[in-house]
Amino acid sequence: MGKNLGSDAAVDVYATTTLDIRTTFVEGSLEWVTPNAVVDMTDAVGDDPGEFIEADQMVRVRMGSGANGTQGGQLDNDPFGMDSVAYKYKVALTDDCMLLQCDGTLTAEADIYGAGDISGNDQTNDGASALVDENGCPVEEVTVLEVQTGVCPPVSIEPTGTTCLGDDVALEVPQFANNPLAQSLANYTWSGPNGFAMDGPTAFIPGVDFDDAGTYLMEVTFEGLECLLSSADYSLNVHEAVPNFDPPASQCLDDNAFDFVAGGAVYAGAEYSWTFEGANPTTASGLGVTGIQFNAGGWHDVTLTLDEIGCTGAVTDSVFIETPPDLSAFDVSVYPSSGCAPLTVLFSSEANPDEVAQEWTFSDGESSDADAPVHVFETPGTYGVEVTAVSTGNCPASIDFAVDSLVVVHPNPPVGFLATPQIVDITNPVVTLESLVDSLNTVTYFGSDGGSLNAANGQYVFDNGGTFQLIQTVVSPEGCVSTAIGEVVVNGTLFYAPTAFTPDGDGLNDVWLPVARGVARYQARIWNRWGELVWSSQDAEEPWLGQAQGGTHFAPDGIYLWEVTYLDQIDYPHIERGTLMLAR
Repeated sequence: MGKNLGSDAAVDVYATTTLDIRTTFVEGSLEWVTPNAVVDMTDAVGDDPGEFIEADQMVRVRMGSGANGTQGGQLDNDPFGMDSVAYKYKVALTDDCMLLQCDGTLTAEADIYGAGDISGNDQTNDGASALVDENGCPVEEVTVLEVQTGVCPPVSIEPTGTTCLGDDVALEVPQFANNPLAQSLANYTWSGPNGFAMDGPTAFIPGVDFDDAGTYLMEVTFEGLECLLSSADYSLNVHEAVPNFDPPASQCLDDNAFDFVAGGAVYAGAEYSWTFEGANPTTASGLGVTGIQFNAGGWHDVTLTLDEIGCTGAVTDSVFIETPPDLSAFDVSVYPSSGCAPLTVLFSSEANPDEVAQEWTFSDGESSDADAPVHVFETPGTYGVEVTAVSTGNCPASIDFAVDSLVVVHPNPPVGFLATPQIVDITNPVVTLESLVDSLNTVTYFGSDGGSLNAANGQYVFDNGGTFQLIQTVVSPEGCVSTAIGEVVVNGTLFYAPTAFTPDGDGLNDVWLPVARGVARYQARIWNRWGELVWSSQDAEEPWLGQAQGGTHFAPDGIYLWEVTYLDQIDYPHIERGTLMLAR
């Protein structure tokens, strides 16, 4: 409704209305209400007084007498309201619930422009208008239309593509994808973990890492509306596909057939694919595959790929295919290779104990399954060994071979001798020794009295009485040793004591030592002329050096009394006494 409330006529009169952003002009709906004689208008610009300007979302109508497609007409002031001009048009309300949910009120008013002559001066109203209703009567406020939307569906956020570790992730709102009006008016604000902040319809997270996982919040506002239109959050889970499998144990190349079982999937619908190096088949798919046969020995790579929720991961491991070992006779070593009976020998070979098990059969009838056996040959002779080697792997193989004349065991030399006579007197303690063995051997004798003879035949002289052992040692040219033992009795007891000595340190007759042979439980004592004990000893080999008082002083020159007691070979006691002269 347009009405001139002034006192003078207005010229170049037109009215404009800017549409609410939530409405759309209905094409062909612009028409006059009053005066009835006016032909209805089109929407086009410049062909008649009315038009819809799409770029500005504006309806503009030129009114009054003489109005045309480019110029407004004249609108007179009529106190009876005959100057009122009315037109109408239709708008369509958006069907976007969110645009109406926070503000459901719709209003519309027109601004009227015109010019006139007041007291000879040209004036315009610059669009200043009063509110009137559809009948031209003044009103206080515009009419408000309340739109009830109910509860709008919640806004949801979805990722574009995958959310796999290392991927570029984009979060967007699908509801706005096909809504140009909402897209053009919406303002987006995003926030998330680690201080993430972004504006725009899509939240972009490049090279997503596990630290980027968490809740992302989006808030939407629209230009021209005061309230927060909507908000939504999205929990981003960063996923890494990590497949795994346990490589089967090795098998022999002949008739090998491997089974594999995949693992590592977290989500339902995961897909596994396999690649086998040098196998038949070379590829397979599924959680478990069976009967994979490899074409050659050695290590072969097996790659498992896992695809789940758009994420892909792979792992490579390997299996070993054994080939039958090429077993052949190998070197056998012994230490020592020769020696005297009984001979202990260590056997060893070049075979790898991790690959073959060995059985040793010695030519003396004994055997061993040790990798490096130790065997004792008890009797002289020449010995060999038979070796059986069996593969310990998955491919069966074995070999038998013999090695002769590995070990030579030398005999120990014969022994024996004659001691003539076997009973002698201490006054002539000499026996003759005669060897009874081959002269190629080395013969020596050792006596229990401490003496020795380094010849096969000769005389042995005892220096004391008693029963003594003679040990014959015979060494063969190969170094083998045998011994024999004989016994000689030296009868009788011999005793003699010097009558004087001169302990002056000149090396001549410096000690007093009785000669006692064939005695036991010997004791010697010396007294001075006053009957004082000067020295004593129970060792027949210990001399008196002329000391007194435990060796702290020298005994003076003079006559001393001595006494020696002992047992002979038949344990008969003897006491010998006498005097001696000490002269320095």
